[in-house]
Amino acid sequence: TQQVIKARFPLGSKFFFELTNATANGEKTVESQFELTKHKVSPDTQKKPNVLFPDLVAVQMNRGATVKQAYFRATHLGTVLLSIPAAGGTVKVEITVTRPQSLGDDPLPGFPDLDDRLIDVGQERGIPPHFLRGQIAHESRTDRSAYRYEPLV
Repeated sequence: TQQVIKARFPLGSKFFFELTNATANGEKTVESQFELTKHKVSPDTQKKPNVLFPDLVAVQMNRGATVKQAYFRATHLGTVLLSIPAAGGTVKVEITVTRPQSLGDDPLPGFPDLDDRLIDVGQERGIPPHFLRGQIAHESRTDRSAYRYEPLV
């Protein structure tokens, strides 16, 4: 039986994989094709409206290309299988996207309980939760009573 390597990444994270061969002079990165299959989003987001990547646990940035490094973004909680064809057979990696413990070192001033809700919204909508946190920090300048007035035309 073929061994499946296991890897874990938090929701919203950007990560990469590369395939290397051991040589007499160290390791050499090998150009490869990387394929994500068997996405299992949990909890399911397919029937919700306005969800980005509703059936994908992770998306590949340079999909379909033969590259030395493949970059990914974790979009929903769940598992996905990464297959990398190699000379000795296919390397398989089971990727699990987990709930992050927090979205930064400190809570936003004025928003002490916000990270948990942003993680939930990020999972529901397919948006990295730390992007949402950054938007809130930028637009409100961390003032909980801030609002933005935009007249309707």
